[in-house]
Amino acid sequence: MKLNHIMVPISPGGGIAPSLGELIGLRSDNDEPLEVKFITVIEDADFSRISGYMRASPATLLEHAINVELERLDAMIALLEKKLPDVLFEREVVTGVAFINLILSALRGHYDCIAISKPSTNKKDSSVMGSTLMHLMRKSPTPTFAIGHQKMCPEMKIAAAIDVSNIDVDSGLNQQILDAALSLAELYRAELHIVHIWHLAGEGYLSTWGRRSDFEVGAMAREEKHSRKERVDALTGHAKRRIREIHLVEGQPKNEIPKFVDDQSIDILVMGTVCRSNVAGMIIGNTAESILGKVNCSVLTLKPEGFESPVVK
Repeated sequence: MKLNHIMVPISPGGGIAPSLGELIGLRSDNDEPLEVKFITVIEDADFSRISGYMRASPATLLEHAINVELERLDAMIALLEKKLPDVLFEREVVTGVAFINLILSALRGHYDCIAISKPSTNKKDSSVMGSTLMHLMRKSPTPTFAIGHQKMCPEMKIAAAIDVSNIDVDSGLNQQILDAALSLAELYRAELHIVHIWHLAGEGYLSTWGRRSDFEVGAMAREEKHSRKERVDALTGHAKRRIREIHLVEGQPKNEIPKFVDDQSIDILVMGTVCRSNVAGMIIGNTAESILGKVNCSVLTLKPEGFESPVVK
């Protein structure tokens, strides 16, 4: 995975998160050219509601809002160009539904990722960007890079969360996660960790309904852990020299991954996000979404190869 062509959504009236600026700065030290495009999406429906109070047509108000946002982005870019002269910055202001415009723009521009700040403590900004981020994680074929608010430093630590519980289904996505994490580790000269959360399925019922002794259940758990380790080793064997440590942690991903990230002081977490549809056809949540709000670090989420966004159907 490369990070040479990045799209950065900026909410109307918002700014770039300091940690995102630091991440771009660290990335710009690399030999390959870096292009960053800032994009602001204005919900044009808002102006139809207020035009009567402003004594101006919705079109006039919208045009004024676009010009204001363009000037603001130009000022932002002017400051960044002084600090990062080797980075090529662009900007665009469009109208419509934010997540739809972002997904389509990213696909048209063949961007490597959409780098969006995680929701802040500001309630207005949090609700707007938080909703957009969730839509992107669920519906964008382009990788979504949710940037945390912690300070970035040159001695970064990256973790790849892989799931080998169903190797036939997830092998392709696991390889994508590993490849992306390896690329980021090389790009940022970072320390790379691999984490796999495992548990013995149905363990709580084996001793009651299954009438298994604690010794038998323990033996089954050890066998399961050994099997998971073999799968992880098979996946990561070719990259063993580039991995600092492999961690097998017993428990549930939504609980253990945030704890692991905190204990290991991880800066960037790479993981997959697999969305599925319920009976009504609505996309529902996944483990990646539940983890996102529990970690302070940045999170890069990837979709499986061939994922088709409902936005482009």
